[in-house]
Amino acid sequence: MTVAYPLIARRKKDGIAYLACSLYPQARRRQIEALTLYTTWLVCWDDAVDANEGDLAGDFMQAERWREQTMRMMREALAVDETNMSEADDDPINGVFREFGARFCQTAPNDQRRLLYDEIQFFINSCAAEQKLRLASRIPDYEPYMKMRIGTVGGRMLCSLVPYATDERLPAALSSAPEIVHLWRQVSILQSLMNDMLSLKKELRTDCVINAIAAIMEPGMSLDIVVAKLEERMKMAVNDFDDAANTTYKNS
Repeated sequence: MTVAYPLIARRKKDGIAYLACSLYPQARRRQIEALTLYTTWLVCWDDAVDANEGDLAGDFMQAERWREQTMRMMREALAVDETNMSEADDDPINGVFREFGARFCQTAPNDQRRLLYDEIQFFINSCAAEQKLRLASRIPDYEPYMKMRIGTVGGRMLCSLVPYATDERLPAALSSAPEIVHLWRQVSILQSLMNDMLSLKKELRTDCVINAIAAIMEPGMSLDIVVAKLEERMKMAVNDFDDAANTTYKNS
């Protein structure tokens, strides 16, 4: 791993391994080592186009080329197409993902690799939509914002890796059940709202605050009222998660 690369070097003391362990507490050593690489890639990749940190934050076309380069690399690293080979890629951040992919592909079946690829593509496309809004200084309304935010928070990607982390193979009928998709959505909503409330202060330093608080706020509405509204939505997500989990348990 190229730890001297600036976007990677600045994260060396961030305890990313602890983050991976908190996300996947049941993972064994082999899996958690690979998932730590994945989490490192995710954090560093996101930093590259982040409004507060990234070199690509202000250049949509250059960021778009890098997103396309990343997705080409993903197909090879995840062995989605066995005969498909991407061009040489010396990007240090994508190099971290290649290390993860080599380990992941040792045990992950094709459908699991394809699912992760699709979820990463959803994440990257959502990041592009967010960057376009930020550069245009446009803050969307709450509902379209959350549709996009569910992608940018990366919750579905993280959920798709749970079977790998626990070294289990879910039956196809269960892994594609509507209730599983609903579970992932509620996880993403909870991640999004919690992160947005915690990161608002940092995001106020940017020219355009694309955040759930800004999206739901209306003239004359106090910050306390906004936070209360978001807390209520988090409670709804918890209840919806429990309902979907109970349905999944009964049907399995």
